[in-house]
Amino acid sequence: MARERRNWTSGEDALLKKAVSQGLKSGPVNWHNVAALISGRTNKDCRKRWHYTVAAGVTKGTWTAEEDKQLCLAVEKHGTKWSHVALEMEKRNGDQCSKRWNDTIDPTIDRSAWTPGKASRSYYIGMQPGLIAIDIPG
Repeated sequence: MARERRNWTSGEDALLKKAVSQGLKSGPVNWHNVAALISGRTNKDCRKRWHYTVAAGVTKGTWTAEEDKQLCLAVEKHGTKWSHVALEMEKRNGDQCSKRWNDTIDPTIDRSAWTPGKASRSYYIGMQPGLIAIDIPG
């Protein structure tokens, strides 16, 4: 059963900042230890909240042309290891880099108009292609 989703409070954010700053003094942050200090939050909740919302210096919004160039260089160097790419980007996190690359920058994206001839004649249903296939006319 899924947990009920709830917004983070300013008190939880303060606890998160304190726990992470203490954790950083002894090396990489142990997110299980951080979560143990914040009732009702998992290690994943804490890690994502920190990296994508609370951590200082993460830029949100429109990408600049310079950031796009920097992203291309970082992907050329690290491939799609987004945490490594994000370190090169300085003010963008791995999820932002991945989304920007896969949705906009990747030169292998086919941007031509879609035509029915480009579609496969079979449509696979389920997680395993080929498990169930139906023919699409055309």
